[in-house]
Amino acid sequence: MQPAWWVLAAVLALGLVLGPMNSVCCFVGLKAEYKTIQAALDAAQPGSTIVVFSGIYLENLVINKPVRLVSAQHTMFSPLLNSQRPLLQARQEDLPSIRIQASGVTLQGFTVRGGAGSVSVQDQHHVWILDNQLLQSKRGITIERSQEIWVEKNRIAADVGMSVLDAQHIRVISNTFDVASAGMQLAGTRRALIKDNALRGYAEGAVTLDHSPQNALVNNRFESQAPGLLLLQSPRTAMRANRLLAGARSFWIEGDVLEDFLHDIDGSNTVGDLPLLYLNGLKNRALKPGLKAGFLALVNARNITVKGLQVSDLPLGLLLVNARGITISDSAFQNTRSGIKAFQSSEIAVSDVTVTGSLEDGMRFERCKDVQLERLTLSASGGNGVYALAGENFSLQGSRITSSQASAVWLEGISLGTLSGNQLADNGLYAVSLKGVRQVSLQDNVLQTSQTGLYLDASNHNTVESNAIQKNQLGISLKDSADNAITKNILTLNLHGSFQGLLENNLIQDNVEESPQEETEPEPSKG
Repeated sequence: MQPAWWVLAAVLALGLVLGPMNSVCCFVGLKAEYKTIQAALDAAQPGSTIVVFSGIYLENLVINKPVRLVSAQHTMFSPLLNSQRPLLQARQEDLPSIRIQASGVTLQGFTVRGGAGSVSVQDQHHVWILDNQLLQSKRGITIERSQEIWVEKNRIAADVGMSVLDAQHIRVISNTFDVASAGMQLAGTRRALIKDNALRGYAEGAVTLDHSPQNALVNNRFESQAPGLLLLQSPRTAMRANRLLAGARSFWIEGDVLEDFLHDIDGSNTVGDLPLLYLNGLKNRALKPGLKAGFLALVNARNITVKGLQVSDLPLGLLLVNARGITISDSAFQNTRSGIKAFQSSEIAVSDVTVTGSLEDGMRFERCKDVQLERLTLSASGGNGVYALAGENFSLQGSRITSSQASAVWLEGISLGTLSGNQLADNGLYAVSLKGVRQVSLQDNVLQTSQTGLYLDASNHNTVESNAIQKNQLGISLKDSADNAITKNILTLNLHGSFQGLLENNLIQDNVEESPQEETEPEPSKG
């Protein structure tokens, strides 16, 4: 038999007086002073503690004063009560179940179900969300323009676990996320601590930091084969002892400027039980042949030799950022998001490298100079085989690139370069695409069985000579391009012709053209 109500009230009041919060208490329950939580919130004085007994409460709450809202089982004498968590079921599914519109609020010990979101905090500070079960909502917790928010020991099962926008000093500690789409999404947020969390589900990403600098992730477990941790224009992220599963999308970094790639990431982090090696400032070294890493990045590196890497079913073969004098050879990258990605780097030499089945570009070079690629074998890239953007002095020689979904080679904003002796076949859009390119020479290449063999867009002063452009839907297409020399090429069996577009102001001569012969029905035999 449970104690009489007045005994419970007295015991609870005594417990709360002795606790860290203050003395004013309100009680919510079937036989309590208040039958609904909102009624108790409306009547409470700032600084009160509201104790809620087990039961089902069909409400959407608005907390607009500093109070401590706790379940009875989270009071000092909870063993006397044998009480279950109170269940707050959203009455209106198009509104958050709980809207916190005051600073100095504690929410502890509830099961919250349904609603557009479980808990919403906007424009507040010093809020504690502790040991709750937040279930079956579109978003578990939403925090906007707030600071000093503690989210600890909750279980969050929602479409999106947690969304944080333009906030500071958020503490997300020891929570469990069982989510359908995304675990945590932080945008415009800084100085957050994300620690000791377990994340499962997340078809679209476990943790995404978007334009969110100076955050720390410590000892989190990423437990699903899906996009894991994404750092998007979020510099100075600190990472320690995080565990990510293997997979092409388990870890990724994007950036627009050099600073976006400057992070404090040590080898205690793992991807698929292999160390995440984010090496900064390495100089004059030859890495151990066949080095095993879940992710390998060389940042601000000088004069490094990389040989014999074998990478499969991991995010990336190699990331280069502000690196110079890098030699990569005799390596193979399979089923990665990309084989090699280089940003703002120079004097890169890559030879005898195989990239197979990358989800995006097989190799990607952004703002790079003096890139020399030789004897590559690239196949089945989800984007382009090789993509180069905004650089100069680019060379691709003696390589075979096949079955890319976009183009075998896509050069954009490149000046000075050579493509020679390459076999580019069975690619989706173009064998070679030149966009905004100047002074690039294409010579002795085979461009075949793509939609278009060669595409020039706003590209001038290029040389296209002695290439075999054959069996494409279209041979060569020009758009807004002038002063190009297209000579001595063999254009054969291109289904819709050899040339398309405005050919004026380009030198087009001495090309051999042969259209596919139309099939004709045989004449009926006589007699």
